[in-house]
Amino acid sequence: MPDYKPESRAVKTSGIAVDLQKSDMNQVTLNNLQFNNSGNYKCEVSTEGPNFDTDAKNSNMTVM
Repeated sequence: MPDYKPESRAVKTSGIAVDLQKSDMNQVTLNNLQFNNSGNYKCEVSTEGPNFDTDAKNSNMTVM
């Protein structure tokens, strides 16, 4: 299914907006960032049932 796009959800974080339209399986686009939003962030991905596999990665982000 070439046009298939899995459902995406973002947890609301104060002062940061996730642009789901510009995000995909390889990148996450964030809007409204300030210098103080620099820090360690976690991205978690879960598959659909019946297995519901989950993977998560942490990475440091510096806002310049």
